[in-house]
Amino acid sequence: MFIAITKTYFDPEIKDRISKMTEESATLVRSLKGFVSRRTHLATDGSHFMTYWEWQTKEDHEACMTHPGWAEFNREWGELTESGKLRFELKTYETIDALTI
Repeated sequence: MFIAITKTYFDPEIKDRISKMTEESATLVRSLKGFVSRRTHLATDGSHFMTYWEWQTKEDHEACMTHPGWAEFNREWGELTESGKLRFELKTYETIDALTI
């Protein structure tokens, strides 16, 4: 499995807008090859969303990131980022066997 974790930090006044955009983007992703699951969490201090995306392979995730369906989302995310009201982080992980500690 391949995991992508995103953190979306936002100004409080756009929280509902970001929540809606996050859900809309999930609709696009659900239709793509290799998508397994998604869970979005709101930080307890209300400052950001953390979304856990699970893919069958790294290639499936990469294909998602270049899908033409992102054009409209990227425009809106870009405007909010440029305004300073939004900050976005993405980290990816490959699933490995359990480690012995």
